[in-house]
Amino acid sequence: MILKSEATKAFTVDGKTYPKGTYLVQMDQAKAGLANTMLWDGEDISNDTTAMYDISAWSLPELWGFEAVETSSPVDVTAKLVNQVIVQGTVTGKGPYMIPNSSVKAIELVNNLLKQGVEVSRSESGDFYTAAPANKISAAVKESGLQIGSAANVPGDAVEVSSLQVAILKDGGMGKVQSHSGTKLALKRLGFEVTEVTPVEVAEKGLDGFDVFVYSGTESLIATNLNAANKEYGFQNADQLTAFQGNVNSFVDNGGKYIAVGAGASRATKTLGLTDIVTNTAGSNSNGIVKVNYEGTGLTAGYDQEDLGFVYRPAWYTVTGNDEVAATLANSDDFFVAGHWRTNKLPAKGQAVIVKEDKKDVTLIGLEAGFRDHTDYLFRLLSNAIFEE
Repeated sequence: MILKSEATKAFTVDGKTYPKGTYLVQMDQAKAGLANTMLWDGEDISNDTTAMYDISAWSLPELWGFEAVETSSPVDVTAKLVNQVIVQGTVTGKGPYMIPNSSVKAIELVNNLLKQGVEVSRSESGDFYTAAPANKISAAVKESGLQIGSAANVPGDAVEVSSLQVAILKDGGMGKVQSHSGTKLALKRLGFEVTEVTPVEVAEKGLDGFDVFVYSGTESLIATNLNAANKEYGFQNADQLTAFQGNVNSFVDNGGKYIAVGAGASRATKTLGLTDIVTNTAGSNSNGIVKVNYEGTGLTAGYDQEDLGFVYRPAWYTVTGNDEVAATLANSDDFFVAGHWRTNKLPAKGQAVIVKEDKKDVTLIGLEAGFRDHTDYLFRLLSNAIFEE
């Protein structure tokens, strides 16, 4: 176990004051190397080796969304050893109450309230509001561990949201992996009701009863020339692809929301006729942490204009027409922060990575927002895409 402690009062190090409750990780312990691996920013190792077998950037602060400050100065503060973190949420004030779009727990709380029949609205800035009395939301807030307070008022641009039924295309095991599973787990942690549907099920039954359809996985899920090892997970004939395409397009035409996550799903979206956006990709063994410029509202609410993302088989878009570009890779040569991306990197500089179609509810996310249930900080890109009108 990595030893960590919690400050029992505020303290100052290197001229900066940190509040009570700040966690401390000493680097003179037996597992200091493991702690450093988890808390370190990482580095670009693209020129150190020709290829990587798997993930090559694993920074918890950057991918889980918290600040880790390294210091060589003495830390003079009383602290208690931490073995388990237990928090209880509280509601303060008389309402209306604001739930900031700042964490996975916040979105899970919103979804739990919606399931209980509590009315919730969402502003353009991405924050959520409810005028429900404190005693109606206190149990859910307590379980969430969040501190929820009153807002001066509900913004005029706030729109009521509802509990939504989400379907995700199931990869039963193509190439001995389930390429959809990380995004599925991310959606569940965000509190959404998620149902897996296979390609054949969508072809035969359509998407009736669902509000959102998420494609997050290999484009082979809609292929018709699968080998024997993969054929059981996909279409058995070309007619099924035709039926699948028709049912998905009908779903979107009738007000359904379609979200593609990652390179494979984005390419499949064009094959299905849902977009004319071109998906560009780097090698399948390229992955890592990137600098991203988010718009910071709507689809990317809750993120800074200069922030971070994660890519695996990096994907970026050539956009046509009036489609909305909600996020781009930073337009600088150092946009790649940590990991391995050896070929076809500079063409991606400054290019779009989150795009929404102008005339239909189709969103493409080139970042791996739900990668292996690990990129916790990016999960809210999924909930933004689901809740955004």
